[in-house]
Amino acid sequence: MHLKPFRLLIACIACFGLFPLDRNDVVTFSDKEEKKESLTRISAAVENDIITAVYAVPENTALGYAYAGVSVNLTPDENARSLVFTIRKDASAVQPNRITLRTKTGKRAKVDLPAYGSVTEEWKTFRISLDDFSLSRNDIASLASAGFSLAGNNTKDNIDSVSGTVWLRDIRLSTETAAAKQIVPDYAFLLNRKAPKPAKGHAGWIYRESEAHIERIKRYNKENAVPFRMLFVYAGSYTFTQNGGRLSPLKTGILQWFRERLPAETAVYATIDASDAKTLGSYPPAEQERLAKLIAQAVDDEPAAAGVHFDIEPYDITQLPFYIAAKKAMRKPVSAAFGAWDIHVLSVVDYPVLMAYDMAHTPDIYRATVEKACRSFAMDADAAKSCFYLGFPFVAAQAECEYRINRETGARESTAYTMEQYISAAVDACRVIPQICSGDLFGGVSVWAFPDENKKGIGPPAGRWGYYPNHLKESCLSLLSNF
Repeated sequence: MHLKPFRLLIACIACFGLFPLDRNDVVTFSDKEEKKESLTRISAAVENDIITAVYAVPENTALGYAYAGVSVNLTPDENARSLVFTIRKDASAVQPNRITLRTKTGKRAKVDLPAYGSVTEEWKTFRISLDDFSLSRNDIASLASAGFSLAGNNTKDNIDSVSGTVWLRDIRLSTETAAAKQIVPDYAFLLNRKAPKPAKGHAGWIYRESEAHIERIKRYNKENAVPFRMLFVYAGSYTFTQNGGRLSPLKTGILQWFRERLPAETAVYATIDASDAKTLGSYPPAEQERLAKLIAQAVDDEPAAAGVHFDIEPYDITQLPFYIAAKKAMRKPVSAAFGAWDIHVLSVVDYPVLMAYDMAHTPDIYRATVEKACRSFAMDADAAKSCFYLGFPFVAAQAECEYRINRETGARESTAYTMEQYISAAVDACRVIPQICSGDLFGGVSVWAFPDENKKGIGPPAGRWGYYPNHLKESCLSLLSNF
């Protein structure tokens, strides 16, 4: 649900500006860095200021995904208004599908390239408005790289392999404007309707009734000055199809069960999840508003629910009308979990939560990666004047885990790392971010997660691997008091 599956990605990143492109600025990367058995191949060459990226990515059923890419340094321009580049591909290469801009703080913003036209075997120039990336002016001033997602496959694609060559040239930021594909709807009327900031406290995600977890929360609250103040309880799902969306009945029973047992200071929020958020974003505003009103009425009418918490992944700006409509319709606070975000949605929701996991396979890399993500999220939430929370992996995620077990064969693979190491890395990262250490809007940490310990590991039910530990260790939970 929160666990973000790896997407097969081939990213080719190019330098902006008018300076000659230096081969020393170009670095290749691939899933081979994660798994030595990967058969992915990627090479990049620079000649006459043209990047030639050649890839071959076989479907690897053991890994379930594969990717490769080329990274090139970026020179930002704070006055830029559009991204301009010229691109072509050979006959075997598939259509590039995404462009990702990354800032120096680690924030990423994406658009789908097919929305702007097809890449062909002839040179073609694209000009894309930076407004479509939903970047603030501070973001634009600190852009570090741009990535072109060129191809991908995984075990669900029914593709044996993908390979091809793509050429890129004349890549630059431009001060000339371009017509934006995405028009940001007006939400200024909501800014004076923000829910008040709660007293500092922690949160957590939970999916089933558990007396053991109730006792754990009670004990923690009694022994620590900063208690759990929110619990995100799974209570329903959206289903999105090409013909429209529907909402499952709200699970009022589980909300009432938790409300009756939790301490008074811990509010119950109804978690509503969904996959395929891109389909939600394809709906016209009227359909997004209809779906938002359905949950607004259901949660407002349920006394056990203090508010709603959305987990609709992955976010992009096309879903903003849904969040605007939900906030407009709700009498209670609106919270939402994000792996990707923009300042617009952080301005709309009351209590945004960063899903700061599934980021790295070692604690050292996680420390650096999570600092960038948390810093960017904290800066944007601060600018949006929203009380924000940071979700860290207290139990296994697909990247941060202690070991995994093959659900078919029983084979076990250990990482040699502990969840305590990952949480300690998150503590260290937060200590150097001003908006977290001394800011007024940092609400607390959200614990991923209070899990169902009877499941065969954490991860997608249909996935080959289960990730562990799938229980919340007291030694790990004790580190929560360090935030």
